[in-house]
Amino acid sequence: MRAINTVNTQKEQLKHGSFKFGNGPDVMLIVGSCRFIPYLNYLEWLQAGNKFTIHFIDPCNFNWDAKGNRVDCQAVINELETSEWFLGLLKSSKIYIHELYSSYGVFNSFRINPKNIYQFGLQPELDVMVPNFHDIFILFQDFARCFDGSKELFRHDISTIGRLSQKVQENTAGIALGNLETFYRTCEMSDIPEFGDEFRKNWQFHRFFWNNNHVTNRFTKAVFRLLNDKFLKLETTDDFWQKVDREDMYANPHTPITRYDVESYELRWNEPVTDLKL
Repeated sequence: MRAINTVNTQKEQLKHGSFKFGNGPDVMLIVGSCRFIPYLNYLEWLQAGNKFTIHFIDPCNFNWDAKGNRVDCQAVINELETSEWFLGLLKSSKIYIHELYSSYGVFNSFRINPKNIYQFGLQPELDVMVPNFHDIFILFQDFARCFDGSKELFRHDISTIGRLSQKVQENTAGIALGNLETFYRTCEMSDIPEFGDEFRKNWQFHRFFWNNNHVTNRFTKAVFRLLNDKFLKLETTDDFWQKVDREDMYANPHTPITRYDVESYELRWNEPVTDLKL
């Protein structure tokens, strides 16, 4: 049984239009980011391919061609609107599982979008939107890594007073908590709103995300359990869930926690606290 990863999914999508596995009678279309890769592995481990023919498409992959050259993603997506293969896939899909999309043309998730996937023939019997953790900046090291403005503020404070000032720390934490509220609203809009409550109650005690975009197997396990219990109804075993616990594809590299995370969010994660690196 092959391991599904971002390399082989992108390669096959750019060559054939989608990453495909299984030969079951019902077509399942999955549209999502790299965060969906663990779910694909879970379906593979459960031999869901005996029941479904599964197509996975990551719209972001269309930023490249099959040779690895950067291309106009939107132009490629626009071409799908008249692709006989793609339109046939939409019309044949009985199950549609996806993240929230609102700026990817034919892949947009909501019927209220001026252009959306339903306008092109998709009429699934089962339509499930799962929560996506996209650019949710929480950890101070992620702010320092990704935002020059944060890095400069952090560097100024540390060079002058030896640590972040209370104002900078509180402002950064305020932005982070606002980002969390955005994520909770995303959960509420999804078909698995229960996960937002689970995340809210537990994230200070257990790590649910490795950085601002990559989530842990604690996150994917909880989402998949809800997805399966509510919608897919696939038979699982203790061995399966133990394998889910062992495999965490985005664990390394990951963003470490700092004293500012512990102080600002009252984190109780069982892992070392490191210095903020600039």
